[in-house]
Amino acid sequence: MVFKPAEKDRLVNAITEDQMFKLSLARCSGSISEAARRHSLNPLMASILGDLFLGAVLATSKMKSNDTISFKIRSGGCLKLAVAEANATGEVRGYVADPNAACEAEDRPGMISKAIAEGTLEVSRWLGPHRTMQTSLVPMQNKHVARDLTWYFHQSEQVPSALILETELDEETLKVSNSVGLMVQALPGTPETDLQAMEAEVLKIEKLSDVVTNDADLRHVIFRLFPSREMKITSSRLVDFYCRCSKKGFSSGLMSLDKEGLESLVDEPEQEIICQYCSERYIFTREEIETMIEQSEKT
Repeated sequence: MVFKPAEKDRLVNAITEDQMFKLSLARCSGSISEAARRHSLNPLMASILGDLFLGAVLATSKMKSNDTISFKIRSGGCLKLAVAEANATGEVRGYVADPNAACEAEDRPGMISKAIAEGTLEVSRWLGPHRTMQTSLVPMQNKHVARDLTWYFHQSEQVPSALILETELDEETLKVSNSVGLMVQALPGTPETDLQAMEAEVLKIEKLSDVVTNDADLRHVIFRLFPSREMKITSSRLVDFYCRCSKKGFSSGLMSLDKEGLESLVDEPEQEIICQYCSERYIFTREEIETMIEQSEKT
């Protein structure tokens, strides 16, 4: 059974009345559960990808239109590769290289640290109507998704930030039970004393998932997290696991092959292509490949 929260996945953005901090609260419980189902992820990989989903969704909080961001972790540990991609319309998707990768450790934090060992974080953005691409690469110094994303925003983007990312598993089924994240970022000109005060408030949140339950409306919860702050909601949008792959898209990819490449595919009755982001399967028959060869000969 695919897990679905009582309240749909959502991203809520707010700003404090003093214009010093921007706050974003996200839930991705349903989205990562769908990804775990599609990719047959084990609990460890679901935990890591869930946190990466949250980070990507939170990072879209200041994006416009169809702008897209991708977080890609390459690791010398058992994780090898994890990718999460989200856009400003609320779509998120992703995958890991090995859905069943496992690391031995005394607890889950230890497993995650070993999985991400000697890793790098590649951040890519596609911005504006021309989809201009920007990419940066930083080391995963902390071997921890939330702490390394915090470091990235602070060092690479010069934005003081605090992130909490929690992907919880059901103790009996080991399926994703809750996946919630919070990002607080200082706006330009915020005094150091206010930065320290906000950091203390964030540290008081011992376990975010205890407050942001699956039946909670994030538009109300964000106020409860910071009762001493006056703030207003600036935007709210639904989030869902969604992949824009299609047979037509993969067909265009095949058409980019030369004639010899296409002819090598007609030896079998059919060819199966699997989307790495969503595991959707597309079948191309020998007849369809032969038609592509004919079309390539005409161009």
